[in-house]
Amino acid sequence: MPKRNWLLLLIIATVTVANLFVFFNSKRKDRFAVPEKGFTTTKIPLSASMMNLSRAKLATLSGKNSSLTKKASPAPPNPTSGLWIYVSSWDEGMGSWRRSLSEILVVSRCLNATLVEPCIKNGRLVSCGNNEAGSLVKLGDVFSLTRMKEFHPAISSFEDYKKYVVNDTPRFTICMHHGNPTDACGDSKSLSRKKNSTQVDQSVETSLQRQSILEVTHFRRQAFSNMIHNGAPLVQKDQLSVVKSQYLTFRNEHYAHVNKLLQKMGVNGTFAVIHWRAELENIDYMGCAQAILKAREAMNMTNTSFVLMSSLNKDENLQWGGVHRMSKNTTSQEALSFLSDAGIYKLDRVVDEVQDLIYLAVWDLILAGTAEAFVTCTGGCRSFCSKCNYQGAFAKLAAQLRENNGKESVLCWPS
Repeated sequence: MPKRNWLLLLIIATVTVANLFVFFNSKRKDRFAVPEKGFTTTKIPLSASMMNLSRAKLATLSGKNSSLTKKASPAPPNPTSGLWIYVSSWDEGMGSWRRSLSEILVVSRCLNATLVEPCIKNGRLVSCGNNEAGSLVKLGDVFSLTRMKEFHPAISSFEDYKKYVVNDTPRFTICMHHGNPTDACGDSKSLSRKKNSTQVDQSVETSLQRQSILEVTHFRRQAFSNMIHNGAPLVQKDQLSVVKSQYLTFRNEHYAHVNKLLQKMGVNGTFAVIHWRAELENIDYMGCAQAILKAREAMNMTNTSFVLMSSLNKDENLQWGGVHRMSKNTTSQEALSFLSDAGIYKLDRVVDEVQDLIYLAVWDLILAGTAEAFVTCTGGCRSFCSKCNYQGAFAKLAAQLRENNGKESVLCWPS
């Protein structure tokens, strides 16, 4: 056959093979193409929990503990696996739940789990699924979730938790209560401050194959303080202190609102705060009010406005339940009027309406944190102020917030 014919046949064969390749490749694309109409997608929360190994297990395999210098990284969404941590009941007031909230954030990061955002009612943390609690405030309405997620990105709303968790999702429940009441866990044995938890281990192992839930009930601070998982502590003290001081910050709009309230009160310059936690039975309210004026005089701060930070309020509907009960039919209102007449300002006098009492507490803490001087009664004071104040965690919290800002506090009323 002449060479010209061979060349022609070769060209025809090449063109035929190329056309066949294009034809079959287009069929393959059509098979996997996304239809333009009638196609819906399901979004799964982009969370660090959707990985195939827990952070604790990775630390064990690598021989290194997780470091604060390395942020938890979100992994690709996986609808078939991942651990959720859902605290269905909390047993702390605000002075203590900053500690318990820091703790559960650290635990969630260690287990590479998605933490379900809690809500707040009357100053206490509650589950956002607690329908009996009535109107609820989301944690993210008080604290900056953006800042929290810089430490642990995997924080989900309760609505998303209910959306993505199916009814047959394995649930492992642990009661983490200690102290009174001693029967809070009912028939279940409390695992608070215990070293090991089969439920925790099983929830993590199950999450490697499918979604699972670690439900925590009656959670109190330090409940996980001794617990070990995969040979490493779930909670490290250095992480707790960093979370409390750097990642639990109030939303910026609360600071702006406090400034507006100060202007509304007529406080435009330097101000100092005196704290009176009047939550004791049979208080001599007028005697305590006079002690506050003596403390103001002893501070020797001229040209300074003084603001009273107290659980006592002129509008008794803005008082905590215990305060309302203890101050009923007493001289508490006369004492507040006495201090007002003496030039002591009080935040609640210019507050029109609040959704929850937590906001008054937040604004008081911001006042304490930004004041030129702050005087409280805590840390085992034995002076007269100990007869006027319940020396609980709230005063320590205020002092801690000031310390984070490089400011000192006076822990006993001067006289």
